[in-house]
Amino acid sequence: MGHSSDQPDQLESYRSNRALFIALLILLAWLPFPLGSARPWAWALMEGATMLLLAAFFITRFRHQRVLPKIVYEVRWPLYLLGLWLLYFLVQVIPLPMSILEVVSPSAHALYSYASIGEVREMAPLSLDVHATLVQFLKISTYIALFFLVLCLTDSQKRLILLATVLFYVGFVQAVYGIFSHFSFGLLWDPSPSNLGVAGTYGNPNHFAGLMEMTISIGIGLLFSKMMTKAYYPNWRMRLRSLASAALDRKNSIYIFIIIMVGALFFSAARGGNIAFFTALFCILFVGVFRKGKQSHEWQLLLWVAVFAGIAILWMGLGGLQEKLIRSGLHVDRIPVWQDTLGLIGDYWVFGAGGGIFEWLYPMYRENYTGGAFFDHTHNDYLELLSNQGIVGFLLLMGALVLLFVKILKGYLKRRDHAMRGIMFAALVGGLSMLIHSTIDFNMQIPANAAYFYVLLAMGVAATHLKYKKTRMKKRRQQAVEQSALPDF
Repeated sequence: MGHSSDQPDQLESYRSNRALFIALLILLAWLPFPLGSARPWAWALMEGATMLLLAAFFITRFRHQRVLPKIVYEVRWPLYLLGLWLLYFLVQVIPLPMSILEVVSPSAHALYSYASIGEVREMAPLSLDVHATLVQFLKISTYIALFFLVLCLTDSQKRLILLATVLFYVGFVQAVYGIFSHFSFGLLWDPSPSNLGVAGTYGNPNHFAGLMEMTISIGIGLLFSKMMTKAYYPNWRMRLRSLASAALDRKNSIYIFIIIMVGALFFSAARGGNIAFFTALFCILFVGVFRKGKQSHEWQLLLWVAVFAGIAILWMGLGGLQEKLIRSGLHVDRIPVWQDTLGLIGDYWVFGAGGGIFEWLYPMYRENYTGGAFFDHTHNDYLELLSNQGIVGFLLLMGALVLLFVKILKGYLKRRDHAMRGIMFAALVGGLSMLIHSTIDFNMQIPANAAYFYVLLAMGVAATHLKYKKTRMKKRRQQAVEQSALPDF
């Protein structure tokens, strides 16, 4: 009898969990559209909605006395490091006695002393701009919360595939809109002021390229679940006919969508994004071929990737590289900015000058000529992280990312489930591409792209684990469906 009395509670928990998952899908689908959520009102909406979802998740868990999913405990060390990294932002805004500040950050102490001429300052924080650091703290809190929510709410393979599909279609819509707006001669709104390349609803083609890198990777990952063992074709004509019939099949429209999205990536003229994407793609495909051999899905994809990479090289051209890099946004001015940033890092190399401080502190270190341009970011996420948080914050974040990538890579090389291997492939390619692109741009400072990066990593981690929950999930769903006709996702 006790079992039957528990069923209504299980059904209510299932419904709550499903509602939260749907809300998460809607939020993630929205993020790229308002200029990549790179405006205060847009990222405030992202932060508020995410924290409401997180609060609702914990309230639901507490009411139904449910423990956290096993996967959360399996990645506890990366989560600990991310938590410490987040906590470090708050450490930077805590006022310290000036005598202690002089020891831990002599440059900050000297700056505060200079600004306090004529008055005695007894306390001061590590951060030179507390407000900017707190703004950054809220953004990072949101990314980590989204990472956590994806881990907890994508508790079945169907949900994980649904989430991947939604993100892929978001990328496709952005690509189609970007192509039409760029070539509409002013008939459609194009938010990119430079109009040098396809930008979707982003203000910069380079950041649009960052979104394409991740969503195209997801699309290729989704293909893994559709690909079969390599068939034998006696000649190239039969192979071409087979590929054509597969592409025209409605179920395989994903091929057409990926081609359109790759085209949008080309037309963005973001050389850094294209180079990063194809480099990451080749690296992960090579690892897969090395591990699985010529019968692997990776080997089937390798030829097509080589074709697209060749088209990209021909499209962008190799002549007059410096002039083309300037036109496409990879400014030679960035090198002097990086050199100046090294001077900033040298003064605050241990604890940093404070999260989000770069744009206000950089003018003090601007020695090399960079024209009249204003730099609110250093166009290198690693240098900016070091200037803002020093080696302490850098090691905390990089340590967490390395552990997450290692876990996903191990799962990718061991699992045989095509669908889950596809999700891990997407996480590895999309994540690595963003990390490479971050060496010459600041995609991680664009809220939508940073959020998608962490969501993609969470999806990859979830894909390593779901096989252990399959039986239990099936049972729970069966019990819920017996009580009510609920859609099975």
